[in-house]
Amino acid sequence: METKVQIVIMSHLSDVQELQSLCRRNADPSKVVNAVFSDAEGPIHERASHKLNFVKFLILRYPNTLDKINPDKEYEDFIKKHPNL
Repeated sequence: METKVQIVIMSHLSDVQELQSLCRRNADPSKVVNAVFSDAEGPIHERASHKLNFVKFLILRYPNTLDKINPDKEYEDFIKKHPNL
């Protein structure tokens, strides 16, 4: 199913906001220095970084965010081209 790039970007940025919120709820900044918060899907900061990197990939590839794409195919391409991000 094709979706506008801007919708995919906004969805991923919303996910990052939610992940940040999870970290804030679980951390007392006065007591935590280098905490790694995890859930069932792994370290939250790594997932947030991964989503942000995918957003950057889309912005560079599609300057016109009104273009329609298949997000699953784009994600597969992102993983193939950047397996360590």
